[in-house]
Amino acid sequence: MKRLSLYILCFGIVFGQEPSAFNAGAIAPKKTEQEVTQEKLFNLSSQMKSVNESQEGLKSVFEGQMQRIQELSNKINVVSLENNATSAEIKSNMDSNFEIQNKNIENLKQSIAELGKLLQENNNNLKKEIASLQKQINEALDKDDNSLSPNDAPKDPKSATQVAESNNTNTSEITPKVATKEENKEKSAKTDDKPKKVDLKSKSLAEVFKEGEGYLSKKEYSLADEYLQFAVKGNYKPARGNFLLGEIAFAQKKYEDAIYYYKTSATRYDKADYMPTLMLNSAKSFRAINETENSNKFLKTLIQLYPDSKEAVEAKKLL
Repeated sequence: MKRLSLYILCFGIVFGQEPSAFNAGAIAPKKTEQEVTQEKLFNLSSQMKSVNESQEGLKSVFEGQMQRIQELSNKINVVSLENNATSAEIKSNMDSNFEIQNKNIENLKQSIAELGKLLQENNNNLKKEIASLQKQINEALDKDDNSLSPNDAPKDPKSATQVAESNNTNTSEITPKVATKEENKEKSAKTDDKPKKVDLKSKSLAEVFKEGEGYLSKKEYSLADEYLQFAVKGNYKPARGNFLLGEIAFAQKKYEDAIYYYKTSATRYDKADYMPTLMLNSAKSFRAINETENSNKFLKTLIQLYPDSKEAVEAKKLL
């Protein structure tokens, strides 16, 4: 292609005639067939050269675009690799966090289980301490009841003194005395004022028990004791009945009798609503007969078992 271009160029130089300036305006000579052919060859050569130059330009542009595409592809690969590395790092961090959370959950479960065991042990120890205190209370009450029974509980000290004095009196010094008419009338009036003896057997045990409670609320201790004793012997509400008999004895300052009845009541039923009162009055009764150690045991047990009761507040003051 280059040789052909050179040939055409040479032909143009050799055979080409440049028109003279003096011949301007004159009629140009007619071109020969050879000149027309050379001119066509020259034009074709110029066109081919232009095409080649265009091809070279397009090739340069194409190569530049290919280079840019290659650079862009490389950047995409780098970014993709970086994203993959970041994703792998994120996944690794998530796996690590999940592992840590699982360990924390396991540790928490273990701590809860250990705490449950500790609470169970404390609960068992508390039950043992309460049982031990209850046992000590029962032993203390049994110790004071060795010489006591329901039928031969201690009587009123005044009546015992009167009996002793009557036994020591010299019967020879007693002289018969004739009662006057006025004294007989007075004696008769006093006899009429006394309430008539009621046959308790004619009443139901529930009725007798209720009337006994009524007498106790009126502080008629003698009648209350008689009615409640009758009901308890009939096995009607023995737990509450013995508690009320203990209240009667406590009110009359018969503390040993009170301790006996309170203990009998607690043995029958130790979850009654009157247990705080029973334990407080038992403690006071022990203190009244100078058994301070047993009294303090009752007070401490009362505070532990019934901390929110008014009796517990009083017990704290007595300790």
